[in-house]
Amino acid sequence: MAEPFYSYIIEGLPDTPANLEWLLAHFECKQCGRCCRMHTIGLRITHAEAERFAQRQGVSVQEYVVGLVEDRGTYILPQPCRYLVNDACSVHDIKPSVCRKYPFHQRKPVDSDTAWVVIAGCPGSGDILRLIQNGKQLGLEYRPFSKPE
Repeated sequence: MAEPFYSYIIEGLPDTPANLEWLLAHFECKQCGRCCRMHTIGLRITHAEAERFAQRQGVSVQEYVVGLVEDRGTYILPQPCRYLVNDACSVHDIKPSVCRKYPFHQRKPVDSDTAWVVIAGCPGSGDILRLIQNGKQLGLEYRPFSKPE
């Protein structure tokens, strides 16, 4: 997809868990590992997710979070993701919520209710954008939301 935008807002699809399930059911991951490298500020994980990673590594959560930035009750893992090994997720079974939802995230645009946004930098995102574009009967549309920095 050679479009100049980093993400697109999906209009007509409120940010409910059922709608996320619908998006993920129509998304095919290309397993390129790009998502594990492209978060500009790092990957936000919750305290519960940090606990799972710490347990996997056999350390306390206090030891695990040493050196991580804490922000608004979450921790920031620097990018590229330390769990990306040979272009594959080495913690797939316990990967954080933000990774499970990728390339979709929730945003509150100025001109509408909270909605789902799809990141166009993901090779699999073209599939969902084509589905929306070709299936106007779904009552969905998408429009540019943000440009690359």
